[in-house]
Amino acid sequence: PVVINDNAATTTGPAISLTKPVENPVEDAPPAVAPNPPPARVITNPSWSRQPNADQMMRAYPSRALDAGRSGSAVISCLVQANGNVTGCSVMSETPSGEGFGRAAQQLSRHFRINPRTVDGTAEGSRVSINLRFVPPAD
Repeated sequence: PVVINDNAATTTGPAISLTKPVENPVEDAPPAVAPNPPPARVITNPSWSRQPNADQMMRAYPSRALDAGRSGSAVISCLVQANGNVTGCSVMSETPSGEGFGRAAQQLSRHFRINPRTVDGTAEGSRVSINLRFVPPAD
C-alpha cells in the first residue's frame, strides 16, 4: 500500500504524524468485450420434410433466363429455426451472375422445411446451405 503523510504544518510541541493507507491506483482497464456467440452449427446432410415442387420452381424461374432457355444455379445460406423453417437466407453465389437465380432461390426458401437437429431432445438453431439448380423445361 501507498502511505500518505499528513504533516501539513510544523508546530511547536510533539510532532503528530497521521498516516492512512491508500489502495494502489488501478490502471484503466480495457473495456470488457462480450465474447462472440458461438457460430451456428452448419447442417451438412439435411433431412428435408418439405421442398419446393416443380410448379413452385417454375414460378420462381427468372423470366429472362427462362425465355432465353438458359439454366442456372444458386447457393443460399439460411438459418434453420427450431420448428424447421428456414429464414434469413442470403445468396452465397449464383451462376450465371446477374440473371436472377439468387433472388429466385431466396423466394423459394419459404417452401423448404427441415427436420431440425435436436440436442437433448430440444430443437437447436443451425445454418444450412441450399444449392438450387434451374433447368428450363425441354420442349
